[in-house]
Amino acid sequence: MGDYGVGKTSLIKRFVFNDFGESITSRIIARESLKYMQFTPHAGGNTFNVRLSINDVGNVRHPREVDTLDLTDVDGILLVADLTNQDSFVSYDDWVDVIKEMPKLNAIAIIGNKTDTSMKEHELEESDLESYATSLKTAAFLTSAKTGEGVEEVFSSVVRQCMELDVGIVRVIGPSQAAGSAGSAQETSRERYAREREQYRDRAPAPPSGTAGGRVDETQALSPAQRALRDMRMKHMHKRTETRAKEYVDNYGEVHLKYGGYSYLIKEERPEKSFRAFCELLEDEHEGLCIARQYPDEIRENFEIGETPIYWLTRSGTDKTHLSVNLSRLSSFIKRFIDENRSPVLMLEGLEYLIIQNDFMSVLKFIQLANEYIRMKRACLVVPFNPDVLGERDLSLLEREMVVIKP
Repeated sequence: MGDYGVGKTSLIKRFVFNDFGESITSRIIARESLKYMQFTPHAGGNTFNVRLSINDVGNVRHPREVDTLDLTDVDGILLVADLTNQDSFVSYDDWVDVIKEMPKLNAIAIIGNKTDTSMKEHELEESDLESYATSLKTAAFLTSAKTGEGVEEVFSSVVRQCMELDVGIVRVIGPSQAAGSAGSAQETSRERYAREREQYRDRAPAPPSGTAGGRVDETQALSPAQRALRDMRMKHMHKRTETRAKEYVDNYGEVHLKYGGYSYLIKEERPEKSFRAFCELLEDEHEGLCIARQYPDEIRENFEIGETPIYWLTRSGTDKTHLSVNLSRLSSFIKRFIDENRSPVLMLEGLEYLIIQNDFMSVLKFIQLANEYIRMKRACLVVPFNPDVLGERDLSLLEREMVVIKP
C-alpha cells in the first residue's frame, strides 16, 4: 500500500519476477502474484518451502479509493513511501486508517523506497520512517525496486511475522529437502516449525512493552518524538491535499467533480464555484438535494439549479422546506434521500453554521457518518467551506475525511 507512484508495483515485480522493466503491466500485477520461496525463520533452524499470495492496490491515488471489502483476508501489509516525496510519507496516517479496518491483519512493514536516487533528492530521512515504525510497533526498511536493495529482506520480515502467528498469507508446504530433517519422522512441518519457534523465543530477547505481533497498541501514550511526528504530518497535510485537488480544477479555476462514492470539501470563502460544480453534476441527470444556510430564493436566482429541492438550515423555521440543525435528524434526512434515489448528489452549504450551532467534534462525526454512507451507496457529497473558520488542527481532521479541493 501507499500513494500513487511510490513504487509498489515495481517492488512486487522485483521480488516475484526479479524484473524492473515494463514488460509486466500493473493491471496483471494488481490481481494476484504468487511467489514460491525457501525460508529459514531462525538461524540454525529448518528451511521451509512457502507460497506467498501478493496483491497490489494498483493505480489507487488515495486510500479512500480502496475497497476494504477486498482486504478482509489480508494478513500482512507493506506500507510504502517514496524517499524523494515527503507527501507520500505524510499520507501514512490515511493509509493506516484503512489498515485498521482489516480484521485479520497481523504483520506490517514500513518502507522507504527508491534508495537508488541521489541523496540530494531525498525529502525523507531514515529516522522519520523509524519513528513512524516505532509508533506502530514494527520495523522500517529502505529499498530500491530498481537495484533490488532490501526487497528480499522486507518481504522476509513480513513472512516471518505471519509464520510466527500462523496466519494464512503464508502457506507452509513443507521443509526443504536441502534442509535435512530435524526431529522425529512423524513430526509435521507445522509441528517442527512450532518447536523451533519456541526454541528461538527461549534464547531471544523479550519484545518491547506493548508489542503484539506488529499490531498497534492504541493504549500506549504518544512519546514526544511521536507527537512531533504527528505535528509534522498535520503541517504538511494542506500541501498534500491541495496537490491532490489539481485534477478537479481547470485552467480557469472552475471545479469539475467526478460522480461515484466521493465526498468533496471545496475551500472557498463564498460557495460560488461549489454551486456551479453541483449544477454541472445535475446536468448529468443525477437526482439532487441542496441543504444550505443561504436562503433558497437567493440560490435559485444566482444558480441554474432547476427544480432541485432546497432546504434551509435554521433553528427556528417551521416550514416544510426548513431543516433543523439537529445533527441526528439531519443525518437521517440525508440517509433517506440517498436510499430513495438511484444516483443522488447532495450539496451541503453551511457547515460553518452547523459547527457554531453544535460543536466541531459533533459535526466531524456527522461528516464521517455521511461520508461512509456516500461511499457505500456510490453517491456524491459537495461541501463548500471557508478554511479560515477553523484552526490548523481541526481543519486537518476535517480534510482527512474528504477529497479536498482549493480552486
